[in-house]
Amino acid sequence: MTPLAILLAVMQRKWNDGDHDGAATLARIAAPYLHPRVLAARPSTDLATLADDDLDALRTHDGERTSTFSP
Repeated sequence: MTPLAILLAVMQRKWNDGDHDGAATLARIAAPYLHPRVLAARPSTDLATLADDDLDALRTHDGERTSTFSP
């Protein structure tokens, strides 16, 4: 039996026993192992289609580099 399987079994037992707060705590612990993390942001366009000037505008803000893009 894996540690994750044990965690889920204990979570289910807590839920069935009415300890919903305890089950929710274990669910939060198990979630990263079961569900992929959603990216915080995605470009609204395919960066490969942008002109060099447009990419430069994305790279800099007020003269300072804010992001790093690799070719």
